[in-house]
Amino acid sequence: MESRMDFLHNLKQSLRYQVAPYPDLFIPIYNLLAPDRNRDLLVSKETEIVIEGFPRSGNTFAVVAFLHAQSKEVKIAHHLHVEAQILEGIKRRLPVLVLIREPIAAIRSLSVRYPNISVDSALEQYVRFYTIVAGVSNKVVIADFNEITTNFGQVIMRVNKKFGRDFSVFEHTPKNVGKVFQEIEQINQLVDDGKETHVARPSTLRQKEYQNLTMSFSVALKEEAMLLYQNLLQNPEF
Repeated sequence: MESRMDFLHNLKQSLRYQVAPYPDLFIPIYNLLAPDRNRDLLVSKETEIVIEGFPRSGNTFAVVAFLHAQSKEVKIAHHLHVEAQILEGIKRRLPVLVLIREPIAAIRSLSVRYPNISVDSALEQYVRFYTIVAGVSNKVVIADFNEITTNFGQVIMRVNKKFGRDFSVFEHTPKNVGKVFQEIEQINQLVDDGKETHVARPSTLRQKEYQNLTMSFSVALKEEAMLLYQNLLQNPEF
């Protein structure tokens, strides 16, 4: 039987899913219901750049590495994993960086963190998220997980070129990556009680669980997600 807590969580997630593509709905509802500490994640008049993607697509690494490279504080809208952030950023003529990862890898990684998720439901959300991105792909910069985690400086350079900005470029050296991982570790301790399945850095334990997962996807849904991913990587702005 579903507990009251599970019911409320599922109701919240359902509401979030329904309004995620609509900035005029999502933003006021999020401002009303979100804890105070999370409201800084939302696009606002102070925002200087939007960095958003589907969960487990390099979001934390991108945000921490971006901030690490800057010589001054930069206000970023990030980590809400909703289309509304991207669409509102475009509306406000902000630089928007969209992160993407191969769909099955993203869902497998998400399943390590949340073992009870429905993989097909997660894949449906992936498809909807990036279908909306595809419709505005000429107005954003898209970065793949592999590029984010190996050459993030190049990503920032593309953002600067497209949007006429001068953000400092991350030097993707072992030393700087190590500093980013240290900060990610601190965030994990604060937000997720240090759970190894949740930390957004390389993890032997998480990799083992990732490899041992047995998952069954809808064939049609998997094909749709893969085609969407491949088409977005062929975007001339990529």
